[in-house]
Amino acid sequence: MISRAHCNENQYIQALQHVLEEPNGGAKTLIIAHCDRRMIDSLTCALETQGALLLEIPQARWDFSSPEFADAMEWLLNRWPVESVILAGHSQAGWHAIRGRWIGTSDVEKREAASGYQRSIRGVQHLVAQTQEAQTQFAEHLRQMMQVPPLCHSLADRNMAVFGLLYRAEDGEFLSYTWQL
Repeated sequence: MISRAHCNENQYIQALQHVLEEPNGGAKTLIIAHCDRRMIDSLTCALETQGALLLEIPQARWDFSSPEFADAMEWLLNRWPVESVILAGHSQAGWHAIRGRWIGTSDVEKREAASGYQRSIRGVQHLVAQTQEAQTQFAEHLRQMMQVPPLCHSLADRNMAVFGLLYRAEDGEFLSYTWQL
């Protein structure tokens, strides 16, 4: 059992407590989503008839292996009849790494010398590579989330369905991922 003191220290439980205090119309879906307003607005429109509990976590801070996250899922499943979990990621979240490098005059000259067409091709290639990387990272996040014991047990008992949605900011569409044991 999760103690009250632990609940007060756990940021996930605090957020879920706040959500459960609001009227929810019997929502039985938990959405764990990256905090992007456009993506969340799209999800809201799609789920307006059934409703859902929304837990917004910046994708760069997704750590499904943390004991706090596992405790929060156990806490929620003991208090609320969650029938499905949706992990909603964003194709342009999480790949802005902090890095440093020198830029010399030769770099500037190379950029100025490149034609507009070459720059466009490089830009498209870069975007495609980033999108592929985002899809791979998202699939890994979904896999990690499904290893959280309370979710894994509910899945194994067939009490819950899990889905992944990756919002592609490039075109405003969602890619769907399903989880199978």
